[in-house]
Amino acid sequence: IYKISLDLIGKKSYSFYAGFLFVLMSHWNEGNAVLLEIPSMFLGLWGFYLTIKTEKKVCTFAFAGLLLSLSFLVKQYGLGFFILCFIVLIMNRYTFKNIILFSVSFVIPIIICFTLFGKNFIQILGGNGYGGDFEISNVLNVLIYRAIYLFLRISPVLAISYLFSVFTLKSKIQWNYLLIFSLGILGFMLQFAFGSFTHYYLYILPFVSIIIFYVFAHLKKLKWLFTGVLLLTFALN
Repeated sequence: IYKISLDLIGKKSYSFYAGFLFVLMSHWNEGNAVLLEIPSMFLGLWGFYLTIKTEKKVCTFAFAGLLLSLSFLVKQYGLGFFILCFIVLIMNRYTFKNIILFSVSFVIPIIICFTLFGKNFIQILGGNGYGGDFEISNVLNVLIYRAIYLFLRISPVLAISYLFSVFTLKSKIQWNYLLIFSLGILGFMLQFAFGSFTHYYLYILPFVSIIIFYVFAHLKKLKWLFTGVLLLTFALN
């Protein structure tokens, strides 16, 4: 989170606080437990960082795809990182060759696992029917509740960040990255369709932390108001 923020913001202090806020928020959302989300998230964020870096070599795309594949193999929800990074590559208009290399390096570890474990691997990868029995109305209620909890209890400053972004972010690339981080939040929120577990926030919180300080770093007016809500967020966590 620190490296991603530093690459985009260019300020060490803001990048450090983004990482620190994530540690606080994740601690109270079961991030202090031994869960598959932690290694999956680390691998996914590493791959995401390599994908958005300005200077890239061919091997960078291959290594990023490999990391995202491992993130997925550790925890199926890690697939969200691959989808998000794929969108980043398309938005940044990288060549077809780079995208293919990225995708192939993602698929290879999965093929190796299937070769080694056969149908058992497919069965485990599919979750053995986990989360397959749910009603749309219940899913919507859970998603709405979890979204409200995110904005009111975990990170009140996130709502202020989106409000301030309207008159803070100017360039197209700034809006593109805000969109990418927002897609990260929305995409990983879909986990709650399969189970209403608190630790499902862990995949979401890195993008929450980055958005907050990404907007804060570009803020020129009413910084005192933003700072006040930010301090409230730190206090709640």
